[in-house]
Amino acid sequence: MLSMLTTIFIEALKEIKEICEYEVSERVSILAVTAKFKANERLKFDDIKCLYDLKNARDDYEEFSFKNENEEEFNFNGDSVESSYNKFINNTLVDQEITLKIKIKKNIVKNTMTIYDLNKFIEDICSLSVNEVMNAFSDILSNVSNSIIFETQESIVGFNTETMYFIDNSKNLNLKNSINRSKLMEKHRDITSIINSEIYNLIPDDFNWVNASTNAKFQSLFDRIKLILSISFISNSVVIDNENIVGNISGQRNIEYRSRILDLNENDNFYRLYSWIYNDGSHVDKCTIARNIISIHCRFLKLFDLNEDIVRLIYSNYNLYLKSNVDKFIEAKSQISNTIIKIVYESREYANKLLSNIVANIVAVFAFMITVVLTNVTENVPIYNSILNSDRIKIFELIGIGSIFYAILTKSSVDKGLEELFDTYEFLKIYYTDIFSKVELEQLFEKYKIDDKKNRIDKDKNKYFGIWIILIIIFFLVIELSSDYSILHLIC
Repeated sequence: MLSMLTTIFIEALKEIKEICEYEVSERVSILAVTAKFKANERLKFDDIKCLYDLKNARDDYEEFSFKNENEEEFNFNGDSVESSYNKFINNTLVDQEITLKIKIKKNIVKNTMTIYDLNKFIEDICSLSVNEVMNAFSDILSNVSNSIIFETQESIVGFNTETMYFIDNSKNLNLKNSINRSKLMEKHRDITSIINSEIYNLIPDDFNWVNASTNAKFQSLFDRIKLILSISFISNSVVIDNENIVGNISGQRNIEYRSRILDLNENDNFYRLYSWIYNDGSHVDKCTIARNIISIHCRFLKLFDLNEDIVRLIYSNYNLYLKSNVDKFIEAKSQISNTIIKIVYESREYANKLLSNIVANIVAVFAFMITVVLTNVTENVPIYNSILNSDRIKIFELIGIGSIFYAILTKSSVDKGLEELFDTYEFLKIYYTDIFSKVELEQLFEKYKIDDKKNRIDKDKNKYFGIWIILIIIFFLVIELSSDYSILHLIC
């Protein structure tokens, strides 16, 4: 047999060739082993003693006994002698089976606890209900300061949460845990009514993976407990049973929620919100604001679908709450409102500019024609012949062509001005993202209905431009059809 003092407990058990079958069960605080062998293939006393000595020094034997089929029993301990053991074996019939039962009570010493068989440990944990798992870890963590090391007896790649480390004894850990668990739990009790005693000694950080386990089921179990605890740290009251989580969040409105624990989907927004509430600043003020926002916005979606936009909205509302940021927030809101109003006003002015230029163009043409009429009246020249002669017709046609170019240039200038105005509007949304959340910006800009106003101005602008072109065309037709010197007449 291998050197038992350097071999891990379970592996040493496997190496004892006389053992025909064995079963290992490792719970959180108990390692239980049942092994069987024939009386005529007795275990060597030295092997038994070596196996006995492999227990970690911090742990205690609750049982290390041999029992035959006649229910006769031999209890082994560190002071047992070989003669006593041999006597028990000799009193057992050679064809009988002897059962070795080992039960080790795992203790916590210097924030460290033993795991003898990691796979069995994980298997047992994953077989429990969520309540039972929380109960088990609550009992353990109530006996440590801020973190615990689960020291495995086999070489593994270490994995850990914020407060629980699963690592083999060859690793030298320099734990710098900045989490004050007792302070966080005290804050929790300040603002939440907790019905379940099993979560009194737990915080979401206990189950937040820093280096995740390779066992998907174990990892998923911890993620689910982290979500449940994060929700409980935000809620006004919470009850957790084996199948459901039930609670309420009371803010400006009251939200009651209920869900099967197994139906919960991963949502890290709750843990982010919990961390923000409890780490810096007033947890009471932050939680009050969070509950208010959640109670308003979760009317239209399930609480468990809490999204990133709502979390950001909570952050920005807290910034508003802080006195040092109130002036900045109000000033920014006022600037946005004033700028949008200015944009709407100026955009309307651009459309009106197109209309005023139409009027100015029409007035200029008629003023020119009236001037010509008045001049000919004073000179006693027939009006029809003086206005519609060859030279006058050419001038009128040039005026019409000039009006077309003027209309096009005016529309181009208006289009460019409107484009710059609405670019300013879009830039505002980007510029104020450090002060307002995405939801707040949408609400703030939405109330001005700028897109509707933009569409209405575009319609008016196109309508005015169309009227202008039609008037110029009518002017051309009147000139062309009224004179013998027009281009149309000459072509005919």
